[in-house]
Amino acid sequence: MAAYPNIKTTAQNKVLIIHHVANIWNSEKHFYEQPLKEYREYLKNIPAQQRPQLILISGNVTLTGSKDELSNVYTELSIIKNMLDEIDDERKIVITPGLHDLEWRLSDKKDVLKAFKDQFSDFILPDLPDENGGVLKSLRPFAVSDRFGYFVFPVNTIQKPGALRQGSRPQKELLRQFQDAWKKIAAQSAAGGYSSGQVKEFMQTLQQFIWSETSYVDVREAENLQQTVAKELYPDDAADTGAPNFTNYYKILVTHHPILPFTVLSERSFSAAANSFGLLNELSSSEFQLLAHGYARGSSLLTQFPIAKVYNKDDNTGDTSTITQSSAGSLGSAGLASDYERSFNEIVATYNPESKGWSTYARRIFIRPNEKDTSLFQVAIHPAKKSVETVLLNKPEIASFFTEADMVVLQRHKDVLQNVGEAFTRAISDLHQQIGDVPSQALSAVGSIISSTIFQPGTTRVGLALKKPFSLMNRTRHISRSVCVIENTYIDPVDKLDPSYIHPFTYPDTLGAWSLILGKVIVFPLKDPNEVIDYQWLEQNNKIQVIEKALQYLSNGDDPAAFRARDLLEKFNHQTLKLSDTFLPPPENTVPSRYTSFISVPVPLRPTAAVPAIIPEMGILTIDVIDAPNIKPGSAFTEDRILLLKFISQVINMILQLGNAAKRPVGTWEEANNKLRNI
Repeated sequence: MAAYPNIKTTAQNKVLIIHHVANIWNSEKHFYEQPLKEYREYLKNIPAQQRPQLILISGNVTLTGSKDELSNVYTELSIIKNMLDEIDDERKIVITPGLHDLEWRLSDKKDVLKAFKDQFSDFILPDLPDENGGVLKSLRPFAVSDRFGYFVFPVNTIQKPGALRQGSRPQKELLRQFQDAWKKIAAQSAAGGYSSGQVKEFMQTLQQFIWSETSYVDVREAENLQQTVAKELYPDDAADTGAPNFTNYYKILVTHHPILPFTVLSERSFSAAANSFGLLNELSSSEFQLLAHGYARGSSLLTQFPIAKVYNKDDNTGDTSTITQSSAGSLGSAGLASDYERSFNEIVATYNPESKGWSTYARRIFIRPNEKDTSLFQVAIHPAKKSVETVLLNKPEIASFFTEADMVVLQRHKDVLQNVGEAFTRAISDLHQQIGDVPSQALSAVGSIISSTIFQPGTTRVGLALKKPFSLMNRTRHISRSVCVIENTYIDPVDKLDPSYIHPFTYPDTLGAWSLILGKVIVFPLKDPNEVIDYQWLEQNNKIQVIEKALQYLSNGDDPAAFRARDLLEKFNHQTLKLSDTFLPPPENTVPSRYTSFISVPVPLRPTAAVPAIIPEMGILTIDVIDAPNIKPGSAFTEDRILLLKFISQVINMILQLGNAAKRPVGTWEEANNKLRNI
């Protein structure tokens, strides 16, 4: 077991140990595994001082929500709570319901959460909805400890079946399928047991059901949180009683669904619970440090994740804070031991009275004896808010693309980084307020930053071209057919009257398209006109066949574009294709363009890791430049500017991925990539 931070707990110097658990799926009557008993044994075998002050359970404590299963969980949790009480009485267990914990067999007019509330009333529970849209008030809707320095607030995010039934036809059909599957497994349970095959079918049906907008945050939760924080952490007599300062508390929100969208390393994306923006605003205002959720089944920790307060409409300013988001692993496996690595997250928060800030340590602990703990790692959290540009530079999605020397260069341009950070914050804000397409205003601002801050105003033409399926709307003087195109979206050049401007870009027979295909920055005029395409990269990323088929498709016909495509295809097949071959010159008999050089920056960039990684081809950031007289074309693209554009490319990638995960808008590049694969 990795060592704990070597800090002695005192009244001023606090150490808070948290176990974050989800997906217990308790049905030990029917399976060989007994998750809570195994977890209890783990607690017994560690020293008392290393046992948690808080156990956070982010839903799915049972498999089907039956009273027997709820009762079994209660019995085990009561034993665990008694173990904690033997140490002191300020150690708490906090529980929020998950989709598995509702009595789905009940009709819409019944209270599907009543059994859950009644069974676990001894623990810290969120307020829960009743059958009439009211609120089932919890006896203990939050927990606070001056001694340990925690404040924890659970929030329910589960929609009732009745609410879902009022939704779309696909929602209703999924609900019917799920309830049918529930009834089958419940009947088998009553008869004495059910097989792992039946459970697997049930879990697959549930997974489909989960993705049909099952999460929702009651608008009253934000006001409830605000009032509770004000009452508990800002007592009226604080000055007289010497109550701890507000910043002394480690503040935690517990939910089942995430309320911030995120993508895990496996590239699986999770959307936020609907209507969560008001709650996020309160988390930012009250400087919460930890957001603990379940739902995703896999264990992950997102550090310094930005959350934005509402923008001031008068001066377009906004405050940004960050939070650590813990996604609990699955303590149980529902009898499918090969499907999930059974684990929980252990979070250790330490308070430094000198800096008046908290530091957070975390690790994943596996229940199975033959599985090893992961090592501790530190995440710095401080009440003094970090700037969003600092947060972005430290994110793996960005930091992994730059060397230490690159970071030094980037940090010389704090004005640019700050402006891009504000644009990213705007995208997050629009996402949570559900304002149209997520990137529209944010990416428009990014275009202005490039044209007026990075480059001299009036000297550039900036576009963000996203990959899209070809349609008749894309027909121009230079495009008669194509599988897909790369078309300006969100950042669109103002100078559209230039007759030599070629747009949209066809794929894969243009230099801009090859910037995207290769995942590398391309500056024109090319430094080396004889540079050959990187075929090794294409082969490692399974792109050879896709490019070949796309060029074959363009080769059909007798027009000049088809002849050019056949020439490119022949060179491509002989592995002699050069980047210079893919440059599409302006149409003949047009006035020479004022723009004498350009740069194409792919979104996203090519990974720097030695091991190849399949990356999505989303789009390219293009900047055309009017070079000054007597200056070599391309000189405007200095090392500093290229680094800033690469930084912006990765921020754009994050914004587009967030919007795609929330289906606002759905990524057109996915449809284009599917079309390419199916030529």
